[in-house]
Amino acid sequence: IAAVVVVVVLVFGVTGAAFAMSAMDAKDDAQTLMTQAKQLKSQVVGGDMAGAKETASQMSEMTTKLHDTTSGPLWSVATLIPVVGSDIQTVRTVSDAADALVDEVLMPAMDVIPANGLAGLMSDDGAVNVKVIDDLLTVVSGSAPTITEYAEKLNGAPEPAIGQLKEPIQQVKDMMSMLGPIAGYATELKDTLPAMLGADGARNYLIIACSSAEMRSSVGFAGSFGVMTVDNGKISLGSFIGYEENLRLETPVPAATEEDIRLFRTEAAIDARDVTQILDFERVGEIEAQIWAANGHGTVDGVIGMDTVVLQRMLELTGTSVTTPGGDVLDGSNTSDFLLNGVYKKYPEGKVQNAIFALVADTAAKGVFGNIGKVNIAKLAGVLKTSVDEGRISIYMANDGEEAMLEDFGLAGTVSSDTKVPETGVYMSACLGGKMFYYLASDIEVGKGVKNADGSVTYDMKVTFSDLLDEAELSTLTRYIKNGDEYNGSLHFFVYLLAPTGGKITDLQTDGVFYGADRYPNTDFAITAGGNDDMNETTYQGNDLWYGWTKVPMEGTTVITYKVTTSPEAETDLVVRTTPLSGDTEITYQ
Repeated sequence: IAAVVVVVVLVFGVTGAAFAMSAMDAKDDAQTLMTQAKQLKSQVVGGDMAGAKETASQMSEMTTKLHDTTSGPLWSVATLIPVVGSDIQTVRTVSDAADALVDEVLMPAMDVIPANGLAGLMSDDGAVNVKVIDDLLTVVSGSAPTITEYAEKLNGAPEPAIGQLKEPIQQVKDMMSMLGPIAGYATELKDTLPAMLGADGARNYLIIACSSAEMRSSVGFAGSFGVMTVDNGKISLGSFIGYEENLRLETPVPAATEEDIRLFRTEAAIDARDVTQILDFERVGEIEAQIWAANGHGTVDGVIGMDTVVLQRMLELTGTSVTTPGGDVLDGSNTSDFLLNGVYKKYPEGKVQNAIFALVADTAAKGVFGNIGKVNIAKLAGVLKTSVDEGRISIYMANDGEEAMLEDFGLAGTVSSDTKVPETGVYMSACLGGKMFYYLASDIEVGKGVKNADGSVTYDMKVTFSDLLDEAELSTLTRYIKNGDEYNGSLHFFVYLLAPTGGKITDLQTDGVFYGADRYPNTDFAITAGGNDDMNETTYQGNDLWYGWTKVPMEGTTVITYKVTTSPEAETDLVVRTTPLSGDTEITYQ
């Protein structure tokens, strides 16, 4: 701005001096507007809607003043100056965008947000305020044309000649580029979310509480099951049950494909506990729903899988706790460790463990949903986002449009088919019983991408699996946890490495103990998948897939190195999706 002022003064003299004063006024107004925006955010999140509406009104006045200033004749003349004239025009466009967004989005939104701010999206009894959500989505989706218009104008603006303008202009461009998809998503949400929340009639969703103590590729081992009903935003939960009431079937359900059975064993098509061996949660949801119905529990509109870490985070968020029959008090600090390890040490019998797991899931879920209306909505969103990013929550909807929305939002846990956003997978699934995988850790290193002649990008990958168990800890474990005494603290599991859509995995090397098909113990995986190499190549949903069975000895490691090449159409850096474990997986991008 200072550089613009100097140039204009030199070129236009007195007129330039007048523009200089106008430019400094505009600068001050813009800084005031930014301060008001920060204040507005705090007020809305904090529930001070009276203050927020006053701040929004002040912002409207400020953007109108800023727009009037930059639309005046002095600014019009200044756009004719060589070199810096285009920068002045870009500043005018930013001013116009701010005025339009405040008047067409912010002010209408202020009229529909409840008096207590974002907290009003839910009532104290845990009901979601469907009407408010619908009204907000209507406002945001209606702004899509305005946002698109100004995003295109700003993206088409030339690189600022004035150095001081480069960073702030880029920030505005980035914000507009982000708002465009949000407005589009709001339209998609408006067409799906109210119905999912029971606006058109009650919805029933199967909730699966999962465990990584006996890990499965997606979310975890399905330990207990319950139905959540949502009726016009009101959430209610039935009792959770264990395997004994959701039994293994004699034959595969219709939803299971030959590919599901070939790569993830027959169990994935008949046993609710093992369905999550399948990488793609849409496939998991379809099969789990059919097993649930086949066991006489009725049909469901969707399936939600979440692991013990999510339960713990939600207990912490809501300030609730669960007391087991044995007197253990579980809260936001210890729930996951107890369910993954402590319960098996304290209660050696499987039926007792299953009953406690179901009890804790039931009590925790009801405590969470019963208190969720009192939770800071922004913190809730943060917990959910982190859990989704880590693969600890996945959702399936039977309705195709709703499932498509979940995929767009990254909530579906499906195998990505987007060649422009390359996603590779590192999945693990326990192939023997027991609850030893509490002690498994994984470390994934992604090298710097190298561009190839055809436009694809190749990344070096290194995956290290570690068994954290030692002799001292081993001596504390029951035979149930160890799956007998013959494995000496070692971990046996399937590894699946999935290439991005349109891409390839090459140059794979292993360092560790692997079993070829003729040495696979106690499983039909050898019959269905086959392959005598350490890692064997096939396809899954058309994507290149490598699979194998490894054994990680106590205090030992298995290391796999390979290269991942994306599709030539890739536009972003490689993203890694992996099986959630009891602890955080280290994913390092160079």
